[in-house]
Amino acid sequence: MYTAARTCFFSAGVPYWLTRANADMAWVRSLMKFWRSQTRYFNAGLERFHLAYGSEYGIIKPMSTYGERFTHGRTSVYNLNYHIIWCTKYRRKVLTNGVDEDLKTILHAIAAEHGYRIPHVEVGLDDHVHLFVSAPPKLSVSSIVKQLKGTSSLRLFAMHPELKSTYWKRKGERSLWSPSYFAESIGAVNEQAVAKYIDNQRTKERERS
Repeated sequence: MYTAARTCFFSAGVPYWLTRANADMAWVRSLMKFWRSQTRYFNAGLERFHLAYGSEYGIIKPMSTYGERFTHGRTSVYNLNYHIIWCTKYRRKVLTNGVDEDLKTILHAIAAEHGYRIPHVEVGLDDHVHLFVSAPPKLSVSSIVKQLKGTSSLRLFAMHPELKSTYWKRKGERSLWSPSYFAESIGAVNEQAVAKYIDNQRTKERERS
């Protein structure tokens, strides 16, 4: 099951991932285990909060106002949100000294070019990135990640040539990112709640390191 170029998916609401190399599988497995537990607590906490306080604090909107969260396309109405994480190749801590801020700008630009949004993005421990992505149904998670990782790698190497001394070309190509990633679907949660959640998890990551 955990072989190169193998895709593994789970049902909606449960994390799923794609990996094309075994080199990072230990990291992926560890991340999956950690985020499965955190996602369970997060969803359970939101449900309890909603039952206790309704929509008073704007964490989850009542059904009567869900339409405000929907995006209307030509043939569809949707509200699809994802939490995506990936790390640098070899877990090198290169997302610092301005590279992190340029990365955020680049990711927002790529999303705008391809018709989706990234309401929140954070860099963790200088070697991986968290994204909250809102995308139309015509775009798969794998295509979104491919666009973001491929284009951001090229643009960051162009903006920061010093990165080339860390990542040499292999078979004529140079990549900043590991081929693996983590993704989970996010339900009816507002952007502020997810941003706070990601920030809190980034703090926990620092404490664990």
